[in-house]
Amino acid sequence: MTLALSRVSISTRRKLTSILLAVTIFSLLAGLTAFATRRPMVYVLIDSIFVGTGVGLFEQFYVQSLRGRWLRNMHPLLSISIYTAVVAVLFVVAIHLSHLLTWRWDTLPIAYRRLPLALPLVIAFSVIGIVVMRTAHFIGIETLFHLMIGTYHRPVIEEKVLLFLDINNSTGLAE
Repeated sequence: MTLALSRVSISTRRKLTSILLAVTIFSLLAGLTAFATRRPMVYVLIDSIFVGTGVGLFEQFYVQSLRGRWLRNMHPLLSISIYTAVVAVLFVVAIHLSHLLTWRWDTLPIAYRRLPLALPLVIAFSVIGIVVMRTAHFIGIETLFHLMIGTYHRPVIEEKVLLFLDINNSTGLAE
């Protein structure tokens, strides 16, 4: 018995890329925040996985869906503010889930004492991450990548050929 792998459609690849981008950005940002607040490394890893995955799924399955149209259509500053509040809530939930997974409830008060330092960092990092994600959605990930590496700053002359073919009776051939 052979297992046939079907090709992944372009829309599915774009969705997976969008989720991966959000997970990567917000995993790094949550990890930096947890590291900056001097949490143990196991909590840094768990927090970054939970926040990154939560934001990635929220971005793809809510913000980019029809239900999230209201968030995409409002003023960008208000949209970023609401999105940042969602990320902050996800960070607090991740703190609790990380203590639940490690069965270390005795260290939870330490995390609460560090929240006044952690939440401003989460908010600042979230704004940066959200702006990068919005930019990637507006202009595309490939274009953003080429802007970042400087492809468009060093123009290259290219020779290209444009060919347009019109075949007689092509409608009958297509049918």
